[in-house]
This record gives sequence, structure tokens and C-alpha cells, in this order.
Amino acid sequence: MRYDVVPPVTANKDRVKNAVNAFLKQRGIGGKEYTIKRGDTLSEIAQREGVAIDDLAKVNKIENINRILAGETLIIPPPQEMERAKDIVDSVDPDAQFYQSGVPLDQRTFEPELGYDEIPLPSEATVDKKIRGLGARPEVTVTELDAPLIDTSPRTQRELLDTEGVNSIDFNDELLDELVDLEGRGGDFLSSTPTYDLGITESKADEYNLDPDDYTTFGDFAKDFTKQYVDEKYLENKDIFKTVDKENHTALMSYLWNVGSFGTNQKTALEDNDMREFVSEMKDAIGSEGFSSSGLSARRAKEANMIGENLDDWNPIVKVVITGTRANPTFTWEDADGNTVEEYTTTRSLHPENVKDKPNANDVLNEEINL
Repeated sequence: MRYDVVPPVTANKDRVKNAVNAFLKQRGIGGKEYTIKRGDTLSEIAQREGVAIDDLAKVNKIENINRILAGETLIIPPPQEMERAKDIVDSVDPDAQFYQSGVPLDQRTFEPELGYDEIPLPSEATVDKKIRGLGARPEVTVTELDAPLIDTSPRTQRELLDTEGVNSIDFNDELLDELVDLEGRGGDFLSSTPTYDLGITESKADEYNLDPDDYTTFGDFAKDFTKQYVDEKYLENKDIFKTVDKENHTALMSYLWNVGSFGTNQKTALEDNDMREFVSEMKDAIGSEGFSSSGLSARRAKEANMIGENLDDWNPIVKVVITGTRANPTFTWEDADGNTVEEYTTTRSLHPENVKDKPNANDVLNEEINL
């Protein structure tokens, strides 16, 4: 049995929601939009609005009724218009566009007519997907199908197309690759804040209703977390990302991943697209516990190199030299010729876990970290 329309891998949630919204407005019906808050459940929302949970899930393209994400927006039609809203969903939802036989989707049998070797696989990309039932092999790991490299949640499609690639599949994968080196695995042992791998804090994951135990691999959890975090930080700093050249976006998002926000002087530099000045303003090495940190200085130096790749007069930083005393350390970024790229002196004592063999405030430091 063949069908005339084959849907993409996933339906566009925004397209579905926009169609339902347009229908309600045309009818002059008082439907509402509701932004999901932390701790909400779909069943509680449905009960409060007097609609069936399955109906609410359908008009919002929610595949798992037990998993909704804080910050996403729900379209909630009035109970008396729910059936018509569901019809609208079917009319625009690519998943509902298998037709020819007229048999309802949930009553149809889909049997591939080609063996595994006869089915052309998609071009190489970056995100592994599992595609089942391709004939000869019951399960085959392939990569993401060719599609616009723009994610669709939680921003509107119009906003997504205006992000210069931020939060695309390629952008997020590049960011995660950098974070493996910058943040590492095993959590942050220098901070009392509970973290997972890659510096993902448990509190932020909880805010997004994400738990690595719900995933087959940590990588899948990290990708879902990245989608939401990158989206949040882009929206908070949209003007900056629109001003700064695209090749620096990954470095900026890496900095936000670690710090959460830009300082006043940093914002001024970024608003002028002055990346050399921004590097100078990001050389501090003060962690969340209030101590200075040699590891954090090394991380900042690596992020500076990411930006420096796009500067004409940049000499890559190859090591961080820690001098001064434990109470008043100095962090110097040096290039391959021993020249100082940036230097930072602070009155914040070096973290107790750094240079443990020199524990006293007046102990003289002379340490190096090769990048």
C-alpha cells in the first residue's frame, strides 16, 4: 500500500498551534495561551481548563503527556470548540497527511515495500537518530534527515529564522563539542553547586523539567538541555547576537553557559562589536564561590582563543602562568613567544583546591597551565 504524502521526521508544533490560534480568532472564540510553569503537569492544566488531557496534548503536539517543558506555550481552546480544533490540527499536521485510502491514521498498516538496501539514507549530519522498520534490519542508526538547521521550540518560527543560526543543530553540536573540553566530565568539584557533566547545573535542569535518568544516554539529555538554555540566553541577549559577527556566537554562548550573563563593560564592548575589548573584559577568574581559580582562567583563555581566531592581530594563548601569592594571585595569558596577551591580578584568594602544596596566604606562586 502506497501513500501520496510522506511527512517529515517531526511535525512543526508552531504551524499546528498557529493554525488553531487563527481558527479561534476567526470564530471570535475566547481561547487562551498558557505558558507552562515549573511544577505544572498537563493533567492539572487540562482539569483546570475543563478539557481532556489527550485533546490538549493533540492540539499542542505533545507526544508524552507526562513530560512538558517549562517556558513552552500551550494553546487551550474552549471545551465546546475542542473537536473542531482537533480537526484543524489534522488538516495542517504533516503526521496526519498520509492519505489515499481514507482509512484513519491509527487504523492503517504501514509496511515498507523496499528492503533496507534499496532505501536511500539521508546525507550525513550530526545528530544520531533511530529509524526502525527499514526492511532487512530491524533497527538502523543513521543521522538527522536533511532539514532547515533551525530548532522549533520554544521560539516562534519567525523568531527562529532570525537568529543567524543560533540554536540550530550544527550550532548546538559545535557548542557541545567545545564544552567537552571547556567544562569536562564529572561535575564541578570546585563548586558547592550540584552539577552534571559539561557544567550543567541540577537546578537549571530541574527548571527545564529535564532529568538525565529519563534518557538512554547523557548525550541526548545534554542536547535537550542545550536547546532550552541556548534559546533562553539568545532571547536575553538578542541585540548582542545580532550585532556580533556570527563566527563569535559559539564563544559567546560558551561564556554564558559558564557565567549566565554579560557584565556591564562586556556588554558595552559587544554592542560595539569590539571583540578585542571583550576579551580584555573576560580575563577575570573569579568563580561562583568567590575564590579566584587557575582552571577558570584557563577556560577563559580558551574562549579568548575561540574569539581570537577571527581577529587579525591575535597571537594564540598557549599557557596560563600563575604568580603572586595565594592571597593575591596574578594570572597571565602568554603566547608561544612568552609575550603577555592579557594579565589579571586579584585580591580574591586562590581556590583551596588549586596548588594545594602552597596553602598559606603569603606562599609565592609560580605555576603554569598549558592549554
